[in-house]
Amino acid sequence: MPGHNTTNLSVQPLPEPIKSSSLLLKRLEAASTPVSYRLDILLIVFGFLSQEARHENIKYLNKLNADSDIGHYLISKNIITEREFQRVLAYKLGMPFVSLIDLEFDLNIINLLPEEVARDHTVLPVLDLGEKLVIAMTLPLKSQTIKYLSFLTNFVIEPVIAERKDIEFAIARLYGTSSELEALEEFKSNYHEGNKLTSKDNLLLGQKKPIVKLVHNMILDAIGSKASDIHLRPCENGIDLLFRIDGSLIKIRTFTKGLLAPIISRLKVMSGMDLAAHHLPQDGQAYLKKGDRQIDLRFSVIPTIYGESAVIRILDAKYGMKNLSGIGFSEKDLTLFTNLLHRSNGIILVTGPTGSGKSTTLYAALQEIKMRNVNVVTVEDPVEYHIDGLVQIQVNHSIGYTFSRALRHILRHDPDVLMVGEIRDLETAQMAIECSLTGHIVLSTLHTNSAATTIARLLEIGIDPYLVNTSLLGVLAQRLVRCNCKHCLVEEKVRAGVHSSLGLKDEETFYRGKGCDHCRNTGYSGRHAVYELLIMSNEIRQATINGSGAELIKNAAIKEGMTPLTQQALSLARNKLTSLEEVYRTILD
Repeated sequence: MPGHNTTNLSVQPLPEPIKSSSLLLKRLEAASTPVSYRLDILLIVFGFLSQEARHENIKYLNKLNADSDIGHYLISKNIITEREFQRVLAYKLGMPFVSLIDLEFDLNIINLLPEEVARDHTVLPVLDLGEKLVIAMTLPLKSQTIKYLSFLTNFVIEPVIAERKDIEFAIARLYGTSSELEALEEFKSNYHEGNKLTSKDNLLLGQKKPIVKLVHNMILDAIGSKASDIHLRPCENGIDLLFRIDGSLIKIRTFTKGLLAPIISRLKVMSGMDLAAHHLPQDGQAYLKKGDRQIDLRFSVIPTIYGESAVIRILDAKYGMKNLSGIGFSEKDLTLFTNLLHRSNGIILVTGPTGSGKSTTLYAALQEIKMRNVNVVTVEDPVEYHIDGLVQIQVNHSIGYTFSRALRHILRHDPDVLMVGEIRDLETAQMAIECSLTGHIVLSTLHTNSAATTIARLLEIGIDPYLVNTSLLGVLAQRLVRCNCKHCLVEEKVRAGVHSSLGLKDEETFYRGKGCDHCRNTGYSGRHAVYELLIMSNEIRQATINGSGAELIKNAAIKEGMTPLTQQALSLARNKLTSLEEVYRTILD
């Protein structure tokens, strides 16, 4: 098999994904013959897998016989995408591959299959052919499951293949009407409109099965869509449900306004909030098990003019945790940053606004440090990801257990490496410096705009220049830019003044996503980190002692080899990976 020649294989061209019911019907009417070639061979033929990549992994591929095992192995190694695997698998099996995001759905067909069954098996009915029901699935299911679906629906099942994320997102959008009506009926049958709900009423309301099911499915849908946040936004006549995916808020659906009280009650029950408090902001926390993963949920409820609004932050280690090579460093900067982590003492700071990926970078750094078999202690607010092998401490400001107070006691715990969630004040900064000067590596974050202004900020809050020079090893300033959707690239119409503000010529062209079903009409798909890495040098230390401003420090760092963050972002834009508008958001002044 290692020497298999793919150049002489006689295969038909790979069909494009089916995007309409009429095309799907024609495709089903035309008989297709399965092909016998191995999946990895077909992936090479269609250009999704290189001969070199196959050869590098041949030892493992030869141990696999099932197409699903081959596909999942290559996906786990980031060699192919799930969509590429599913398209080629469908071709091999002679089955249609359907793009659900482009398909128009008839809700009467959706309701032919119960919501629980669709969710449990990740399947979706898409076409009624009379005696046959066409159902989209990620893999051809076992005959026993096909028989079960046939028994439930009283149809002969005709399977077609679609991406898992497309099926899960379609379930989130299309199902739920019946669950919503069931929950609303439960609410109305127990409580009359206009009646003031007591704490006991709210507790009972948050434990009713239809409400529990509605909220549970909403959270599972968000996790399946890889959303970072769930927003429940009350309006005058309804409740908008939005997911934040790749940094963009995407409206999923609108609930009936009458469900606001029971949904908020359920969220408060889950997160341990005060059910009787409706006019004060509240925070809470809960955990959810999904398979072998424990997902951390952070809740925030605030009162608004139309009722209580809720946001749920989803912390899923499977997607949130990365290693250093997955952050987006250049080869040179990856080496520089890794070398800093292997020093015996000093402070490394990661800076940027909220949502810029600071925590992701810090946890990636801890994964690298952990391999050295050292004692790592973290002080966080809150602890975002639970990692075996680390001592993780959560501060509690309500009882006076702050970052600085925690640091005083940690030094008696024999740490080698400390991670401080955030340096907020002089006391915490001084304690962090003291820890670094006594033979510890300290990682922390600071809210500054750029790497150079971080040094200025430390001096402003009262740290002596000689202490900054002695303790600080380097500063990583970063942002996250949204990536253009490659399916709908068009030339970007840039606002007046953007070119000049970035020092560009007016005739230079850039591209952005227009918006399509692949990117849910946002024009963007995925995010990419851009950063600038300042390494402390003799020249920068001298500038610090002299009290030089951030601009002089920045120029010294560039002279030493630092690539400014905005220039990195511009490089992405010139390669059509992001838009100039996204670059403009990253300007560091």
